[in-house]
Amino acid sequence: MSMASQHFSLKELADGVYAAIASDSGGAFSNAGIIDLGDSTLVFDTMNTPVAASDLKCAAKELTGRSVYYVVNSHWHADHWMGNQVFDQRAMIISTPETLELMRSELDDILESQRDYSGFQKEIEDYEKIFQVESDPLRKEVLRSTISRWRFELEALPGLEPRLPNMTFEKMITLHGKRRQAELYNAGKGHTVSDVFLVLSEEQIVFWGDLGFFSCQPYMASCDLEGWKSQILSMTQSLYKHFIPGHGPLGNQMDLRLEHEYIVTLEEKVRRAFQDGVSVEAALSQISLPDPFNDWIYNGAHRFEANVRFLYEYFKEEQE
Repeated sequence: MSMASQHFSLKELADGVYAAIASDSGGAFSNAGIIDLGDSTLVFDTMNTPVAASDLKCAAKELTGRSVYYVVNSHWHADHWMGNQVFDQRAMIISTPETLELMRSELDDILESQRDYSGFQKEIEDYEKIFQVESDPLRKEVLRSTISRWRFELEALPGLEPRLPNMTFEKMITLHGKRRQAELYNAGKGHTVSDVFLVLSEEQIVFWGDLGFFSCQPYMASCDLEGWKSQILSMTQSLYKHFIPGHGPLGNQMDLRLEHEYIVTLEEKVRRAFQDGVSVEAALSQISLPDPFNDWIYNGAHRFEANVRFLYEYFKEEQE
């Protein structure tokens, strides 16, 4: 594999199957996949910016010898589909109907960001000031990576032309090729209202999308809590061995179990604080996580706050 990118690193999982693992400071932010079906090429997710997706497109062409025909969008969060626009207009972009609907609802916000990105620019500048005075090496590295990623997003804004899926499926679809077949499953409510994962049965490989966050905090703010926990547990009962998460390094069944344990552990700690009448602001400073989850906070620091605030709202709704 001669393809090099500042946005991701390529990992060969099987002959003709590759994971593109996002670099900390690049414009990808989320992971993706390249699959040679034999007579067509598939890309799973298109990353956070067109510049990163352009490198992904080039890598797919170099590795498989043909242009990408299938593009799968795993869910509606923008860091997984902002690269759609770089692929050939003849490419089939696939999602679930629920994902397509939510992607459409994001268009106005994207257009508004293009009209005025001064607020975003100021946020970057504020982070740069914090970076200059931060003394903790781990927090400083997180700030550096975040600032770099946001700068790629800011540079991408003027040229964004969001491209939506042109094919949807309800429950499951199989894409057949001369070399292998790819099975797409609509997992239903989990990380979002609808998440797609891709299975290569013969290779025991699963492109898990944002149903998977490995060695980093899951982002729970738009999740169906019970659905997500159930989906992870169900996959731990499978025979699949290799998992490509939406965020974090390549993983296995142990990583699935750790992800589930993080969600359950945080849920229990926040529920206890909520039931004790602790304010959400106090809970943010009081709650600590055991190993290995305490180290995960450095990889996505804002996710911890988002997750705690989400759980407080979740428990309030339970009482109503």
